[in-house]
Amino acid sequence: MQKAKIYIKAVISAGLIVYLLGRVDLSNMVDAMAGVHVDLLVLSCATFFVQQVIMVLAWGVLIWSQEREVPYHSILYAHLIGNFFGTLLPSSVGIDIIRAYSLSKRLKNGVHAVSSLFLCRTMAFIVLFLLAMIFAIRVAALTSGGEILPALIGISLCFTAFLVIVYHPGSYGGVTSLLQRLHFGSVARRMERFRESLVLLSRQASVLWKIFVLTVVFQVLGILVIYLLGLALDI
Repeated sequence: MQKAKIYIKAVISAGLIVYLLGRVDLSNMVDAMAGVHVDLLVLSCATFFVQQVIMVLAWGVLIWSQEREVPYHSILYAHLIGNFFGTLLPSSVGIDIIRAYSLSKRLKNGVHAVSSLFLCRTMAFIVLFLLAMIFAIRVAALTSGGEILPALIGISLCFTAFLVIVYHPGSYGGVTSLLQRLHFGSVARRMERFRESLVLLSRQASVLWKIFVLTVVFQVLGILVIYLLGLALDI
């Protein structure tokens, strides 16, 4: 049975790669690769893989605060599976759904995969917002693009309102009560378990600081990956 699953995954993966290559103009790709700076391209790829290792480590710190016996390679596996198949989905939400589902099968309590991933995403948004605010001021001064600051503030306010709904017992309770009245009791119970796990994670200050530092490193490396890739392609 296990071998059959491996074969099925291999066939699906190969099919997706063939499909993607079929949609690429190979002549243009060959021309672009002919003038590439190989050393910078390799450095960009290496930086990307280091970035992924750090992201998995950040997710792992949250998982291990709830279930210590989960091996790193199980989290890495779920992360890579989500990355690969999620590439074909319309947003990063699909990637996270695949990651959480893949890891939940390896945990005693599957909701820990969802709550830890949600908190990782929350911290990533906070770090991105802080970095964006720092650089947006400089960019606005250089380009006269003053509209970027109100946009950033508007997005952050919407995200803050969303977090209030998730964390505040009253607002969250209203959502679950509505689901129960609509006869979605099982969904409401899962949401309650998710919130309980999320609140417990959010109360661990030392864990949050570790995630914050790892997330800053992850985001900065992401910027560096794109910069090195641009240099490699002479962009």
